[in-house]
Amino acid sequence: MISAPMRIAAARADRAGRTVPAHARSALCIGLVAVALLIGGGGSPEPRAELAVELAAIGAAVLWSFLPAEAPVHIDRLPIAFVAALPGIALLHLVPLPPLLWQGLPGRETELAALELVGAAGQWMPVSMTPDRTLASALSLIPPLVVLAFVARAPLVERTKLLAVVVAAAALSAMVGVAQVASGSAGALRFYGSRGFDYASGLFANRNAAADLLVSGIVAMLALAAARPELLRTLSARLAWSMLALFLLLSVLLTRSRAGMMLALVPLVLAPLMLRPWRFRRRQAFGWAAGTLVIGSAALALASGAPALRHSWERLALAPDNRADLRIDTLHAIARSWPAGTGIGSFVPVFAAAERLETVDPTAANRAHNDYLEFTLEAGAAAPLLLLAAAAAVLRRAAPLLRAGVAPERRAQLLFALATLGIFALHALVDYPMRAMTLACVAAIAIGMLAHPPRRREVA
Repeated sequence: MISAPMRIAAARADRAGRTVPAHARSALCIGLVAVALLIGGGGSPEPRAELAVELAAIGAAVLWSFLPAEAPVHIDRLPIAFVAALPGIALLHLVPLPPLLWQGLPGRETELAALELVGAAGQWMPVSMTPDRTLASALSLIPPLVVLAFVARAPLVERTKLLAVVVAAAALSAMVGVAQVASGSAGALRFYGSRGFDYASGLFANRNAAADLLVSGIVAMLALAAARPELLRTLSARLAWSMLALFLLLSVLLTRSRAGMMLALVPLVLAPLMLRPWRFRRRQAFGWAAGTLVIGSAALALASGAPALRHSWERLALAPDNRADLRIDTLHAIARSWPAGTGIGSFVPVFAAAERLETVDPTAANRAHNDYLEFTLEAGAAAPLLLLAAAAAVLRRAAPLLRAGVAPERRAQLLFALATLGIFALHALVDYPMRAMTLACVAAIAIGMLAHPPRRREVA
């Protein structure tokens, strides 16, 4: 017969046994996200940094597999299925096809003529016109897929910790960006050899991606405050939180990203919805809002005289650049290869062949600066179908937020996910935010949170 002390000791040991794997999984997830946020901002021109993040993701996944089995978690697999379709499309583009099939694909006439010259037209070829780039693109999806798997399996409390990681990464990138602008030169803080020394790129090679992380960091701050109201319980904490948000907003201006400056309005609009100041006493809420407004207005007034921020305001009035020509030529390339596509990652060489002579200049176009068009060029008819289905699935997750009874922490995570994905989706109209591995992992965090819709008993 087992005594009471022995039963208590056994219960404690059992709880400890379950806690250690949970903490280990949380550490793996947070560590991988931190690595991706810190060194994944160089994009495809920085293969060594991307390779390091990919190896870290593979190592984290292997370590995860050795941990004891965890309790089953109820998740919505639909968002995960859409993300998993991306590497599926890339791998399908790498499958060799017999000559009868690939020679009949649209847009392959030049390739076929070149192979006929060397007597190799009869070999099997994949859909992708650049198999090496398609393989590299498929491998670059490993970190966000591993992050998504981690977040989807993480409990509610651990997912909230990831919001703090995003805030910390945004704050670090903002501090690096301020130092970059203050130095006014390349220096050691320009990690990816950025050519512009009068703007902040932070931990990224692209200032637009830097602005996206900063805006996402502000959204994560709001979500973290909504999930943990005790963070704003004291006046000093609220002022510190407001100052950090203001610092991130000013850092967005230092990037001189026009889209980033406009997207910074998103967290400002969401702040009342996420923080719901009416939960506090009325006088307290109005005092906090008035104090923040006064301090923020004074800071903007003082900062507007600084040359770096003055140039940021002036950049909003600049004439349109050549992105309209990029879109026209991309549409022409899409028409030539529709509906098969040219292969994930094939934009640069395919676009060079389709570019109009009157728009050719010494610089090479690295992106379409419209990720929807670029994805459609590369994936063909599968791209708009996948995008429409994914948008419908994401919008469907917004419905529970309009109902009462959802737990505040879960509501905050869903709002962060919807707002972050919305920011990236809007910016993708003029740029390519999720082509940066760092932002792809932030998007994976958001999608992983969407995979945890409110339970029935949480919705009135």
